[in-house]
Amino acid sequence: MLQSLNIRNLATVDQLEVDFNHGLNVLTGETGAGKSVILGAVELLLGSRGDKSVIRHGADFCEVTGIFELGSCSYLDKAINDLLDQSGVSTCEDGQLLVKRVLKSSGSRSYINSSPATLKVIKALGNLLVDIHGPNDHQSLLNTNCQRDLLDTYGKHEDLRSRCRDLTTQIKEQEKKLEELRNQNISPAEAELLEHQVKEIEDAELQEGEEEQLTEKHRVASHSRRLLEIADNCRHGLVEADGSINDQTAEYVRMLSEAAEIHPAEAQPLMERMENVVEEVQEISRDLSAFAENLDLNEEELQQVEERLDLIHKLKRKHNATITQLNEKAQEIRERLNRLNSQEDLIKETQKKIESLQKQLQKTCDDLSEKRQNAAQELAKAISEKLSSLGFAQADFEISTTSKEPGADGADIVEFRFAPNPGESMQPLRKIASSGEIARVMLAVKTVLSAADQVPVLIFDEVDANIGGRVARQVAEQLCGLGETHQVLCITHLPQIAAGASEHFEVGKRIENDRTITTINKLDTDQRVNEISRMMGADESSARAQSHAREMLEKQA
Repeated sequence: MLQSLNIRNLATVDQLEVDFNHGLNVLTGETGAGKSVILGAVELLLGSRGDKSVIRHGADFCEVTGIFELGSCSYLDKAINDLLDQSGVSTCEDGQLLVKRVLKSSGSRSYINSSPATLKVIKALGNLLVDIHGPNDHQSLLNTNCQRDLLDTYGKHEDLRSRCRDLTTQIKEQEKKLEELRNQNISPAEAELLEHQVKEIEDAELQEGEEEQLTEKHRVASHSRRLLEIADNCRHGLVEADGSINDQTAEYVRMLSEAAEIHPAEAQPLMERMENVVEEVQEISRDLSAFAENLDLNEEELQQVEERLDLIHKLKRKHNATITQLNEKAQEIRERLNRLNSQEDLIKETQKKIESLQKQLQKTCDDLSEKRQNAAQELAKAISEKLSSLGFAQADFEISTTSKEPGADGADIVEFRFAPNPGESMQPLRKIASSGEIARVMLAVKTVLSAADQVPVLIFDEVDANIGGRVARQVAEQLCGLGETHQVLCITHLPQIAAGASEHFEVGKRIENDRTITTINKLDTDQRVNEISRMMGADESSARAQSHAREMLEKQA
């Protein structure tokens, strides 16, 4: 509830502080006394934009501070603290919430629990705390989303609503996954190109060190004639020619053999060494023959070597890579193609999941829509009965549901519609012109839904417009009933409503130093009698009026 309100330098208010209580709190006073200033201060607390023109003449600023007592409502306490925590604002302590607005000519500042806060946060907080019903447009019940939520609370549809939220979340998650899979996927043309590239490399069967071996083989083969000529000449000179080295060394062995017989100590080693030379010459000759035979590469084999080298060079240039890198690239491409094939399966699987979830959501929304239609008839009937007792005996009220795309809140647009007079067409509540009519409709709705409505503070302005007598008494009874579950603040001119209040405040004004000052005073029983007498249009000294006023208070006690 709104526990206290402190106002400084706002319009005709110099400084004013008032403590409200639970139940029905009424504000009365002469027209022009400043009741609208009090209401304007509350609207500033709820996030309405302040204009420097409201700053009291001669002051540099105006300031409005409100202290809200959150009570034992765990839902409201959690919602408020979640909002404050997300906004980086100090959360509530001891169940109290302090909201302050300061307006200067240079701009405005807002505070929650002494922490700076944006106007957006202030408004969001105001929507959780207070509903104002009257000429000012801060009426959550005019919002179709709020109407839908109230209908669902009335019909106890939370399980179906929760199911819709869960399914919608799952669908969004799967749609995100599908988008990511599609972004990773490639076109058929790109897949075909990759397949061609990897096949080209794999078919080449490239081996490490192969290029070096082939290059060497090609270099040798291209000089084979000269190499054969060298080998033949050397072999001919060593063993085949007349007077070849082999013949000469053999003669040298014979001569050293003779010398060894004469002088074995010196000649024998020399002869043995020469024998080794003969063997080496013959070994070289044999190696030259083998070398020549290995050089015997035909043209076909040479062409194959050249073609193989051309293929290797072509692949290296095309992919700007070595043989090692080419093989690694082929493996990477093959793995990617395998993943892409798997992704196609995943895409199809994800699409099936989305379709299944959408069918489940549609079925859940259909069930919710059916329950909403049934609940809408019951709720509309209950509200119509309340409206009848509030002076709308021939008015029509209905709750319409129209289809929309299935989503987290179902597949219905819910709208409260009202026709205050016979022959008039049904209109959405937000299009009703008369603020007095809106206020009484809101009173009827709030009365029926008081157990379901979580907003703790209700403010009614002009709820008594154009009513009196029995209807005024009925309105007073409804407001008192609301006061049992909510804190109700009501600005009224009707004595019946004032008499039913648990707390009665009189807003007045006085002239001080040629300045108008708005005041507010909590009335005791005798003061209430005098004020109610005034509201009945009687003179304060009228004993009959005062007796009637006292009787009205006693009936409400």
